[in-house]
Amino acid sequence: MINSKVNQLISDGNARKEDVLALYNKTLTSDRKVTELELKMQNNLTILMTKQNISSSKIYSLTKIDNKLEGDIVQLKEKQHLTELKMSFVESEVNRTIEIVAVTSCASNTITYNSDEIIKFSDVKLSNGIENVNNFKSYGIFTCEKQGLYLIGTYIMSKASNATFFIKKNGINVSHVQVSPVVTSAVDPYHTGTGIIAVQLNANDTINIKAGTNMNVYGYGYSCFTIIKVK
Repeated sequence: MINSKVNQLISDGNARKEDVLALYNKTLTSDRKVTELELKMQNNLTILMTKQNISSSKIYSLTKIDNKLEGDIVQLKEKQHLTELKMSFVESEVNRTIEIVAVTSCASNTITYNSDEIIKFSDVKLSNGIENVNNFKSYGIFTCEKQGLYLIGTYIMSKASNATFFIKKNGINVSHVQVSPVVTSAVDPYHTGTGIIAVQLNANDTINIKAGTNMNVYGYGYSCFTIIKVK
């Protein structure tokens, strides 16, 4: 009876050992699977981080490229603007160079002028490129509207003794012309004096002709004034 119970206890003990061993084996298997899962997760995390780093690097590279392109575009726009300014300047210079400005006007009749009086040439024969021609006709003063190099030519006929005239720029003498010598007889008293000069004029500079002595100025085409913009 006792032996039977002992044997039963031994059998139960062995069965429990087997159960414990089986449970232990299951625990080991579970631990191994957990470890494998952790390793797999770690690997996946590493791969993900690597991909993320690659993506970040690509994004950084793309950002640098984009910034460079934006900088290049800004530089191109600046160069384009500079080119447009240069072209505009060149076009302006070309237009200024080819602008036609010319006036030829003559004394309409014979008039006697006092010394230092402005001689008027009111009979306009030709006028191109100026708006103040009426002012010139009325007052004998040419006012420059377009800067440049001008050629001025004036011839005046007079029978006054020792007749002279001045070409003046902004009130300053730039040419002094002797029309006639000191006349001591009435033989051939008519003389013509001609003055030609090139001057650089800026906008609003003035040109006029003034009598240097008391003198008569013959009209009807015998005394004329011409100014031409040559450059």
